[in-house]
Amino acid sequence: MHTRLLETLVAAAVLDYGWGWSFRVPGAFIALGGIMVYLFLAAYPEDIGFPSPRDAAANTESQPADVEAQLSKATDAVSQQGSVSRRGVGLVEACLIPGVIPFALCLFFSKLVAYTFLYWLPFCLSQTGCK
Repeated sequence: MHTRLLETLVAAAVLDYGWGWSFRVPGAFIALGGIMVYLFLAAYPEDIGFPSPRDAAANTESQPADVEAQLSKATDAVSQQGSVSRRGVGLVEACLIPGVIPFALCLFFSKLVAYTFLYWLPFCLSQTGCK
């Protein structure tokens, strides 16, 4: 919510330079934010020192009474994880997840309508003289 308010204020501040700048400047801020997230967001919790969710789930499922059984279970889990290579999900794989494309389209068109009213409606009302 605060982001929309900030974008609206930035768009209104550059409206004197032309209506096109009210789209370009907030878009540039959004792109800059996306680049910062891409560069600084850790891909996995283990990369910044947090325990793996798989390890936490395995520890909460069952607590063996025998220490040797627990140690062998942890060793097996480590050897299984060591053989699996970690790879991020690409754009094509993300689009193949059920429900992603309909959700993305709904979000795109709802944002299109919202920003059309947010930016164009005040401009059109100011140009036509309706106050």
